[in-house]
Order: sequence, then structure tokens, then C-alpha cells
Amino acid sequence: MYKRLMDVYRVILWTVTIVLWVCPDGWAEDCRDGTKATPNLREVVIGTCELYQATHQQFFCPDSFRNCSDTWEAFSEAFRYQPPCEISEERYERYVNLTATHVPRDKALFWENVYPFVMRFSHSGVRYYTVSDLLLGAIGDKPVWCGSEDAPGFGSTCPPWEPSATCRQHAQRAFWIAASHRYAGSAVGQIHVMLNASITPIYSNDSYFSLFEVPYIRPGFVDKVTVLLVNENPQAGRSKCEEESLEILESLFRQKNITFECEENRRDIVYTYCLDNPSGRICELLPTPTNTAPPPPWNKLIQTLCLLVTLIVCAMH
Repeated sequence: MYKRLMDVYRVILWTVTIVLWVCPDGWAEDCRDGTKATPNLREVVIGTCELYQATHQQFFCPDSFRNCSDTWEAFSEAFRYQPPCEISEERYERYVNLTATHVPRDKALFWENVYPFVMRFSHSGVRYYTVSDLLLGAIGDKPVWCGSEDAPGFGSTCPPWEPSATCRQHAQRAFWIAASHRYAGSAVGQIHVMLNASITPIYSNDSYFSLFEVPYIRPGFVDKVTVLLVNENPQAGRSKCEEESLEILESLFRQKNITFECEENRRDIVYTYCLDNPSGRICELLPTPTNTAPPPPWNKLIQTLCLLVTLIVCAMH
């Protein structure tokens, strides 16, 4: 085990060194360009795979650790030497089978239009598991990649995320569709869906969640869905849970015999949100904190002096 952890450490250290070398002044603007492919993709994927398993051993112990070199091969074969805009999600089937783990009961968290806040709220599985909190999605959560028909089979500049007339589906979009299908089909018990109630409509029939996750949520395995609305501009006496688009979503789950519930600005969500955005309007929903600061030091000094005076007076009598 020690040797395995040291190997993980070396891979991570080497990857970080490469990143710092590529971006010597920190994350320069061109390094954040979402269309530039991640350099040293193989090392990034294998390092992420190893690190995830080292820090989430509850999914893999005692004998189901995944071979990260095999994982890389299954991942890269889906798009390497392929037309960059014609990648089918079926090409990731071997990768999905190698990396998929169970989703803990009542812990699945789907989302739409609330990234990156949803990741802070899920807290890497402490509260819930998004698809990116599992090995299946963690490997693809940060890198940018795409295929090329020319050697070495990887593109250096990748297509935008959304499909277009000239680019039907590229490698990353196919990856997330395949991962989401398996994730949704693995959910059991009560599931949660976090949606942004500050936009209209809150739920859309052509959203990623609607197209690639809702159809794969299995009746009989999932018995309840709770929609968690994050409303950054709440209005007293009005609930966004009554919006018409959510009635459409409710009907989809009712057809699956899955109980539907909606909560707006649940307290644990508001507390998490306000840790990073304390001046937000949503934070007005929280109770006003009371002054629990300790008394000034001179108060204790006066109390000590009074006690000494009392003791001296008693001794004199």
C-alpha cells in the first residue's frame, strides 16, 4: 500500500510540475481557454484515477481497485484517431464499465445551471454525490480533450461544448452523456435535483438533465425525487416551486410512480451559499446572528481584582 501511495504521489507531483511549467505565471488567460486541449492528458487521467481511489477507498476495498492504465486506454480509444465532431457516446462503453461504481443510496444529486456551487454543496460525497464526485465522472471533470484523425490522434484545439451544424457531437459531450446515462441508472432511494430558480424557465425539456438523465432514472429503484431550488432573489410570500415548468418535471416523475417534492432555498443550501457570498440577498433568509463574542479582557481583570479585595477584607476580619 505504501508503494502504491508513493507512486500516486509521484504522478501527481509530476503533473503539477508540468502544469506550472506550461503556465509559469499561474493560470494565464490563454491557459484558461476552454477550447485548448489539456497537455499530458494521459498523465492527468492516470493521476486522477489513482488519487481518487486512494482517497475514496470505501468504493474499492478490498479487491476492486481499478487499473488506471487500462482506464486510460479505454478512455482514449473512444476518441483517438476519430473525427473530432462525430463521437458517439457508445464509444465510451468500455470506459464506463471499467470506472462505474455504485451510487450510495439516497445520495444521488443531479443538477442544472448551478455549477460550480453544486460541487461545493455536494462536498465530494460528504453530503451527496454528483456524477463528478464518482470515479466515472471525476476523471473527465477538469481536462479538455478531443480527437483528431491525424497523428498522434489527439486534437490541440477542441470544439465548443454545445453541438452545432458543423459539429454534431465531440468527445467531451459524448463522454458526459455516457457517464450521465450510467449515473442516472445507478441511482437508488431518494434522489435530489438542484436547479437555478433565478432563471426562467427553471426546468426545460431540452436541458441536459431532461435529455440524458431523466429518461434513465429507474422506477422501482428510485422512490422519491426532491427538487432543491436555489433562488438568489427570493420574494416574500412567493414560491418558485409553483412555477409551471416544474409541473412538467413533476408529471414526468409521476408517470414513473416516483414521489415528487420541491424545496426552495433549503437552509443547509443557503448556509453553504452564504459562506462564499455573504452579501447576497438570499442570505437575508438566515437568522440575525447574536453577539456571542467573549467579554473584553479588562472585564476579567476587574472581576479578579474584586475577588482579591473580597478575600483581603475577609482575612482582615
